[in-house]
Parts: sequence; structure tokens; C-alpha cells
Amino acid sequence: MSGLREFRAYELSAHDLADLIANQETAIITIGRSKVARLFILPLDKWRDVITRVYGDCAEIGVRRVSTRTTRGELDERVMMDILMNQVDTEWRPYRFAILTLDGADAAYLVPANECWQKQVNGDKSTDD
Repeated sequence: MSGLREFRAYELSAHDLADLIANQETAIITIGRSKVARLFILPLDKWRDVITRVYGDCAEIGVRRVSTRTTRGELDERVMMDILMNQVDTEWRPYRFAILTLDGADAAYLVPANECWQKQVNGDKSTDD
């Protein structure tokens, strides 16, 4: 795969998410007009071990969930901005992420597309054929 698929928050549909999950494909979602605010979409099955390693064993307990089902068909940008604004805790450890749901079921992680996660995603390219 030459590059990651990129979606705007208002254009990622349930169908797109289902396609990403079926292919266990990592993608990027951008927020706002500038496309500077970016998050990675990481399929649950493929990335659960990495999430646990980065955020801890109990990381998924109480984590916020974002659905592609909203009244206007858009993802909740407030939740995604909260992830970006609170990427690390007071000791600069990775802190906040969310889970994307598909038809009520957990489907993928949403993590900041920061340097830490860029290294994780780029290191994983060897498994993307």
C-alpha cells in the first residue's frame, strides 16, 4: 500500500469504516478546514495489543466511543478535538484515545496522529500487503 487513505470527519461513512475494518487497514481522519488536526483510525483486532502496551491493560475501560451514526452523518468533532487537546497526561505519557463504533459494536481506535503513533504505524507497514 503506497499511502494511508485519508478522510474528513464529515465524510467518513459507516460503509467506509466497514471497508477499513474488513481489510484491517489503517487510515487517517482530519478535522477542520486546515487538515492539521489528524487522527489515526486503527482496526481493533490488529491494534489491541499496541493500545494495551501504550495506554495500559485497563485502557479500554470507560473510553469514549464515537459513532458514524449521528444526526447529520458526521463524527463528533468535539470528542476528536478532546483527544487531540489531551494527548498526554501531566507527565507526558500518552493519555487519551477513543473507539469508533460500527452498528453499535467497537470497530477501531482513534488515536492522535502524533510522533509516537506515527512511529507505531510506520513500524507496522511490514504487515500491510
